[in-house]
Amino acid sequence: MIQGLWTKSEFQANTRSQSVFGRRKKALRAIEVALDQGHAAPSTEAGNWLYVIERTCANWIDSHPYTSAIPVQGKKTSNRRKGIETLLGQIQTIYKTRYGATPEQDQRRQQVTSQYETSAKDLNIAPGDKDPRTMKGRAAFHQELLEKTAARAEALGHEKGDLNTEQIGYLAAKAVLKVDSVIDKKKQSACRVEALRVLSAMLGKNRELATRFEATGIEVVVVPANRPMTDLPEFASLKDVAINQDGGTPRLWNETRGVGGLSVGGKMYVAVTEENLLGTGVGPAVAAVGGGCYAARYSTTSHEFAHGIHMSAAMSAEHKATIRASFNRRKGVRIDAANNRIIIDDASVAATQQSLDKVFSREWVDGPRRKLAQLPAPKLYFVWKGPGYVMNPPPADRHFQYSSLFELQDCYAAFDEREYFAQSANAYLGANGGNDPYTGRPRHNGHQWITANESPEMVRLLNDLFSAGSTHAYGRAQADGTNVDDGVDELTVADYIKMRVAKIKTQKTLKTAMTSRRAAMGYDD
Repeated sequence: MIQGLWTKSEFQANTRSQSVFGRRKKALRAIEVALDQGHAAPSTEAGNWLYVIERTCANWIDSHPYTSAIPVQGKKTSNRRKGIETLLGQIQTIYKTRYGATPEQDQRRQQVTSQYETSAKDLNIAPGDKDPRTMKGRAAFHQELLEKTAARAEALGHEKGDLNTEQIGYLAAKAVLKVDSVIDKKKQSACRVEALRVLSAMLGKNRELATRFEATGIEVVVVPANRPMTDLPEFASLKDVAINQDGGTPRLWNETRGVGGLSVGGKMYVAVTEENLLGTGVGPAVAAVGGGCYAARYSTTSHEFAHGIHMSAAMSAEHKATIRASFNRRKGVRIDAANNRIIIDDASVAATQQSLDKVFSREWVDGPRRKLAQLPAPKLYFVWKGPGYVMNPPPADRHFQYSSLFELQDCYAAFDEREYFAQSANAYLGANGGNDPYTGRPRHNGHQWITANESPEMVRLLNDLFSAGSTHAYGRAQADGTNVDDGVDELTVADYIKMRVAKIKTQKTLKTAMTSRRAAMGYDD
């Protein structure tokens, strides 16, 4: 709970927002959702949610510009507007109580936020009210705008805490990103733009997360498409070293293209790939060790970066505990393929055919834990629970065996809590397309699936950290395993302004020409 702030029901009572009448119902509902989530969030995230609620209220007011003139015209302000303005007043009071912000500090922060938002609006960065962070064609000059407004704020004497969340997320992403291993300068620049688009979107929702991540000292390294990861100096010590992930196939680090939260020589790294960022094909040296392209609409970039967040001090202990508990509740039963058995860890899971059917048909973000192809005959698995193997009741007096028409196999998200979080984050961000590589079953994608199928605690955690669907961070694969390199739009703000001016002039010229033509033909406008 956020003390001193209306709950959703109190807000509705004071604004009559349950009424079916009135304009901009979508903006009004957004305020209610933000209040619900803010009150349910941990106290450590209260500051971020106050900002979110404040912005949703401002969006409602911005969509009713003419109502600002009502008091001037001698008319009464609506109860709805009065309620929203009261809510904004509560937020300002809480800011002063929590952070001891003086009116001058409030004004300074508002100046920075207004500077950025006015510039974004004037440039029409995101037509149709889209989030500019989702748009590849807007990425370069959106980043330039963040950079310029942050620099201008600093020149005016503002501190970093005065910046808005998007600016802080961008600056944190920029501080940790390293692209110098990509030799081609054009590719290097394109990798920087696209990687910053993904990373700053993942750090641009929660300012505390962005600040903590930058403080960890983690480096995010872009691995070129024509070089194995272990050719880079950061990972050279791992060359010819074997790795083995639980549930995975043993392999060498040479064959690995990306990694998240890996400590090498006392430093933690995240490795993302050029081919996933830009859609370039891999070089012969990479192809020779098994490297290749990715599934359409799947992002290894956001997956590996999610690992870096999870496995570092950037994530709070409370959030890590939530992930662990949610994973353990969802899994409940382990598959021991080597001994042809399953092990029941969750005491609430009964050792019966029906109960185990329910466990293995349960949908994860990467599909259920069984292979896609149906077997010609049922496969039998011994069942272990508690002190030993489960026996059939007398008079049968023999081992109980679970029967399945599909070979049991953990999907990627079911390997461990780390992959569970990374894959859940991918789906929440709209970047989990394709099929699971272990079961062959289709993955689930989109925050709607997460909201409907994951635990409330896990949904709340992802809401705290990220903006749903904010990255669409998948590579430019047109179909599974086939990439198309169509580059990244690196248009600058100056270039974009010139294009806008030229377009407006052209439109005016065309309109004048059409008017003259109509007059010459005798049409009366």
